[in-house]
Formats: sequence, structure tokens, C-alpha cells
Amino acid sequence: PNQVALEADEITRPQESFPIVGIGASAGGLEALELFFANMPADSGMAFVIIQHLDPTHKGIMVEKLVIQGQSGHSSNPALGRNAMHSMQKVLTELLAIQQELKERYRSPLFKVDYPTLNLGCIHGGDSANRICGHCELGFEIRPLPGMVIGDLQAMLRRRLLPLGDELGTPIVLDHHAVPPFASHPNSELAALCSQLSGQSAESVAFATEAPYLQQLGMDVVVMGPGSIDQAHQPDEYLELSQIPTGVAMIKALI
Repeated sequence: PNQVALEADEITRPQESFPIVGIGASAGGLEALELFFANMPADSGMAFVIIQHLDPTHKGIMVEKLVIQGQSGHSSNPALGRNAMHSMQKVLTELLAIQQELKERYRSPLFKVDYPTLNLGCIHGGDSANRICGHCELGFEIRPLPGMVIGDLQAMLRRRLLPLGDELGTPIVLDHHAVPPFASHPNSELAALCSQLSGQSAESVAFATEAPYLQQLGMDVVVMGPGSIDQAHQPDEYLELSQIPTGVAMIKALI
């Protein structure tokens, strides 16, 4: 009898509530979601389900030119000059730290490479092994995710990089060139029509285009056409001839 009474008590005992919270956001909500969860206690007693638009998008691109001006002199006496390459070493170390921070802080499931990338692309400095390096330049890029503010990233770079030349008296100048990220409208009629005609679903890409500028003019914009990014920026960059008739037929159908 005691066993039966215990089982009955367990059946009628009210269960503790366990809220499940649904949060919807567009691609621009990535930063807000990150801030929300950074301030949410780990023991909140709630489960969260994130629902996000999977819109056709592409990353932005920030092309940065960093110039360090030192003073040349004969290498036999370091005191005769100010070595710009020494300051560049500090810059490179800081950029690699920023690279890792961006990867850890920002993520988007829309992209195969789901974090913002920072690439050290080219460097030039000095003119001879027996001269103190009086001038050094670095070209690098950042590809931000939709929702990341380019102006904030540029300000962060200036704040962290420009002071690195002060110790050695080698002024640093940073020039910015950028293309913002792009996300098509979730109800884009043009994107829906292109998907219908091509039989291909829209997807996100990691390269930048003129799409955000056309969108700012009020246009409904998609990025499409023959070719592959896998062949871009290569000595033998090419376009498969077999893809051209398909591209022409697609444009005719849209017209």
C-alpha cells in the first residue's frame, strides 16, 4: 500500500516549470544577441532557442594601408636612425591578437567561414641590409560579418595600432578603404524569382561586391552569375565556357 501511495503522490505532484524562450533576429541582430547572452546568468533556469533569418548575404571588406615612418642611417650604429621595421613587429603582433579576438567574439551560421577574417596581405620596408629601415608599409584586410559596424572597427584599429610607434619615434599612419557587408531583404521578390528560375537556393558568400551601394539607392539586389570565387585572384583565373550559356539564358528569363 505504501508503494502505491508513493507512486500516486509522484503522479499528482506539480512539476517545476522550465521556460523555453524563443528569440528571433535578422542578420543585423548578431551583436545584440551576443550582448544579451553576455549579461544573462548561466543559471537563469531558462532555455533559449534562436531563430535567425538565413538571408542571401555577403561579408564586407576593409582594406587597410598602414605606413610607419622612421629614419634611415648606417646599420653600424643603431643610434643614427629610427628603425620602422622594429615598430612594424609590434604592429604585426597586435594584429594577430586582434585576429584571434574577432574569431572568438563574432560568429554567424550563414557562412562556411563563420567568423570575420583578418589577413596580413603584403609588407614592404627598407632598401638595403646595411641600412636602418626608414620606411615600412603593411597592407591588410578585415572581412566583417553583417551587423558589424565598420566605423567601430576602424576606430578600434586606430586606438590600438597608432600608439605603437610612439616609443621609437616612428609615426604610424593608417588609411581606410571599405565595402560594407550586404544582406538582401528577407522578402526580396528578385531573390525569390532568381531562385525559382535557376533552381538554386540563395546562400551567403565571403567576398564583397557593389551590392550594398546599389541597395542604398533603394534597389532590390542579388549577386549572381557564372564563375567561382575559387578561381579568383589566381595567375590562371578563368571562367568555365560551359557556364556562359546558362548565365545568358538566366538574364534573358529575368528580362
